[in-house]
Amino acid sequence: MGKHYVRNSLIVGLAVFVISLFVLVPLGSPAPYVGGLVIAFFVFEISFYHLFAKNRSERNVFYKRTK
Repeated sequence: MGKHYVRNSLIVGLAVFVISLFVLVPLGSPAPYVGGLVIAFFVFEISFYHLFAKNRSERNVFYKRTK
């Protein structure tokens, strides 16, 4: 697996964590860091899956033959 999948997903996850902190702190959340980590983890997983599945057709030989 390429390092760019993990790097891009980490960048997206960190950006979402910072954005969620800026949103959760003014809203008066009792645990903004925990909420930010949970939201960032979900977005990290979704972006990692998206980037990993994006090139599936190029890696999967069977998929090329059936199209």
